Amino acid sequence: MKTQFFSFVIACLTSSFLFAQTAQNITFTDLDDVTHDLYSYLDSGYTVILDFSFELCGPCQNWSENVGHDLWDTYGPEGDNSMRMFYFDVGHPFFVSDQDVINYTQEWGIECPVTNLPDQNTIPEYPENGYPTIYVICPDKSYSEFGGYGYPISEAEGYLYIEQCLGNDLNNNFSMSSISEPTPSTLCDAEPITYSPTLIIFESDVVLSNSQVNTQPFDVEVYINDTFIQTQNIDPSQNGNQGYFFMPTLEPILVSPNDVLTLVGDFNGDNFAGDDTITVTIPLEITTPSSTDTSLVFTPTSSDLYYNLYNSAGEEIAYFGESTEINLDVDSCYSISFINAHVAGATLKDVNGHEILSFEADQFAASISPRLYFHVSNNPVGIHNVKKPMSKLTDSYYVDVLGKQYRNDLNDLPKGIYVQVMHYENGAVTSKKYYKQ
Repeated sequence: MKTQFFSFVIACLTSSFLFAQTAQNITFTDLDDVTHDLYSYLDSGYTVILDFSFELCGPCQNWSENVGHDLWDTYGPEGDNSMRMFYFDVGHPFFVSDQDVINYTQEWGIECPVTNLPDQNTIPEYPENGYPTIYVICPDKSYSEFGGYGYPISEAEGYLYIEQCLGNDLNNNFSMSSISEPTPSTLCDAEPITYSPTLIIFESDVVLSNSQVNTQPFDVEVYINDTFIQTQNIDPSQNGNQGYFFMPTLEPILVSPNDVLTLVGDFNGDNFAGDDTITVTIPLEITTPSSTDTSLVFTPTSSDLYYNLYNSAGEEIAYFGESTEINLDVDSCYSISFINAHVAGATLKDVNGHEILSFEADQFAASISPRLYFHVSNNPVGIHNVKKPMSKLTDSYYVDVLGKQYRNDLNDLPKGIYVQVMHYENGAVTSKKYYKQ
């Protein structure tokens, strides 16, 4: 997340524009053959986001999986229902089929209506000034345009412009954009765990004026499992001030595995409390079930899921993006983090098929999961993170080892090995392996 910030900070700061013009009406049909009229949504009181993107655009995927995903959850139909969002594939650098657009937008976890434009620049009323190009259009038909990238600037921009449409001024808003993960050296030790999180805090003023952040001290309230623990005072002029943002490190906090740590900022002059809270779950240390072999088998539900595996010293020892077997040492602590956790889930098992840990698509708040820790031993124990319920199942089929698809019932299939692939309404995809005797 920090890497995304440093990579895109300059581009984002120079790509935000506020317009006094009136948005023009457009009518378009999405890939579900539903026709949409922009003015109808605006006249009904909705703020509207138009997202112009394409599959081979890394920042487009980053924005959709992270910022767009969070804005949809906050303001879309399942949030406060004040916003509608529409995704447009711009046909760049070449036209792609409707099915291709459906496939990759589902992999990205896009839940809003999707339109495949037949060729480039087919909506001249909303020109593209780089990719992605994001328009936020208010019910009064005023609008803002910015270049969408990742955390933290694009998320601050999104909240800023949407809240302005709702009549709220966020020019003095502070956003707690990110939190560092617990380190292996603490989580692999005995309880209690000493955790000193580093925050990324961003001020919305820089979106509009490139001003320096406020250097006045502020408080951070610390809660563990919803119980107030302490208040820490932070002086940004002395602790982590970085110009356009600041990264204070809190004093050590004693936590236990599986604790939910919540940090609430109290910033002087902040006029929007909606993004002043950060929550992180301290991963639960677990051990492998009893086994004479320490090999683990990683199975993702999508080829878009990647992971980094670390030893107890925090050194990366493996990086994979497909189902694979990993050899580990007994009586050692490891941690694993997943990239694109918004769009895919995964299961980690030992070679005997015992599940070590698992998670489902969209379980974590960001596209990069926190590190999940496990201790390799021969003592049987099993526990893993609470799973988030999936949305409505939209499609299900079986695939054999040769890649052939079947829509029969499993009982009607010949003997063999099959993977059941399940698609859900929120774009998530999961799979289960079956051995048909």
